[in-house]
Amino acid sequence: MSVTLELAEKVENRLTIHAKRLGLTLPEFATQVMGRIADYSTPSETAESIDEILAPFRKQVAESGMSEDELDAFFQEVRQEVWDEQHQHGKVA
Repeated sequence: MSVTLELAEKVENRLTIHAKRLGLTLPEFATQVMGRIADYSTPSETAESIDEILAPFRKQVAESGMSEDELDAFFQEVRQEVWDEQHQHGKVA
């Protein structure tokens, strides 16, 4: 089966870098990634396992009393701090 993907140039470039690190072409890399996803589990199994994995985190959030907006602001702040730190030290992912 053949599938055509439309990727943003930035995404294509980053995936190509990952592929080259593994000695693969981008199509070979994409095929391997999709194969691993398909082998992982069925969608319903994935949803259940994600719910199980996130249960402790969800409990902590509920107990914290943070609103969704406060939680979003917190994650945006942490994300920005990590981004700033990586770019400050030249570790652009």
